[in-house]
Amino acid sequence: MDESAAVPDGPRSPGGRSRGGGDGRVRTGDTGRIEDALTAPLIEAVRDLGGYGGLVYLRSRDRRSLVLALVTGVPRSLLRTWWRVPVGGALPMAEAYRRDETLWLPDERATMVRFPHFTAGLPYSFGSAYRPVRAAGEVVGVLVVLRSAARSPLDADAVEPALRPAGQAMEERLTRLTAVPPGTGSGAYRIEYDDEPVGVRLPTPAVQPVRVGLIDWDLDTDRCTADDEALALLGIGRADFGGTMADIEARVSPDDLHELRASRHDALTLGRVRCRHFRVRDDSAGDEEAGYRPVELWGHLVRGGTGSDRILVGALVDAGSGFTAAEAAERLPDGLFSLDQDGRLTYANRRCEELLGGGREALLGRYPWEVITWLRDPAYEDRYRAAMLSQEQVSFLVRHPTGNWLSFVLYPDVHGLTGRVHPTGPPTGAEAVREAGSPRRWP
Repeated sequence: MDESAAVPDGPRSPGGRSRGGGDGRVRTGDTGRIEDALTAPLIEAVRDLGGYGGLVYLRSRDRRSLVLALVTGVPRSLLRTWWRVPVGGALPMAEAYRRDETLWLPDERATMVRFPHFTAGLPYSFGSAYRPVRAAGEVVGVLVVLRSAARSPLDADAVEPALRPAGQAMEERLTRLTAVPPGTGSGAYRIEYDDEPVGVRLPTPAVQPVRVGLIDWDLDTDRCTADDEALALLGIGRADFGGTMADIEARVSPDDLHELRASRHDALTLGRVRCRHFRVRDDSAGDEEAGYRPVELWGHLVRGGTGSDRILVGALVDAGSGFTAAEAAERLPDGLFSLDQDGRLTYANRRCEELLGGGREALLGRYPWEVITWLRDPAYEDRYRAAMLSQEQVSFLVRHPTGNWLSFVLYPDVHGLTGRVHPTGPPTGAEAVREAGSPRRWP
């Protein structure tokens, strides 16, 4: 039997989730407590080791398996083969658990030498560290941190000290879970896990928050009320606002005043306004010649209290970087797309639609290799897996059904990846050999 094969462990529910045992164990019904205890230390471990992802394995009820309990920085789907591994297997997490010692594998080569079964299942370039997880002095699982092999080398002696604070935090929190609950008499919780892994999102880098202001525009009298955020977006002080659309028009770029007129027309004829763009003066820099900032208007028409007044209830949205970035992407001659962490498409510009031959609506929220028939080759999904698990740029060529060649480049991070696609010539030389011999492999 393959040492990496899953080991059956206890009865399964109809939905595929293990039924928790009795006797006060931390089990399926208590996974929230496990997650609460381990989430912060797991994220701390990834940060301290300079990694891009982390896992926590906990022992099963019968102690025959290690079960993946928490995942961060890596899609759960990419690790499905390793959700449950045998304690006695020739695998790095199992060895760290059995020997109660930290294990460091700096790259794919080091992993292949010591754990060929593991490398065969995950044939990608990455480093990984494995540290035993304890509770009340007893080993109950393993903390795993994944690190890009392309980063500056890490000395093996530095791994244990880097992971020690997170490991100690895990032990303290899990030890508290093993304490005898007040009023229950004898018996203690045992750290065991027999459920599906819980996904934990790594903190997202801080971005400029979206600013939204609310306005009510009486289309019959041109009177307007606005909240403080709307006035701030327009650059109008509360004391200077006279409550008319003329006050707003004075702030709008002369070239965009037609957008306000078009907004009125949309509201009266369609009953709504959808994403009307205009620029307003931006005096924040204090320069003599002020710049402009893009704003969007959204809203719908309602009747006033008398039944005859026509009022546009709307929202002003600071288009800022989001709108300008989308505009810039649409101007590029290359196709641009974005996949979330699980590989589903979240964005594609028009050029990408043209090159791939698929509409955005059909692609959004789905796997490209499932929607576009000529991408239904395991090798193409494998390139996505390689990018996500190595956290390195991946490029490859694809032949379109028309006979033309397309070049794909994938740029990953822990939250997903950005892709670029553009027409190119057929592969030549070493590139042709590489493309012809591209492995069609599945973990």
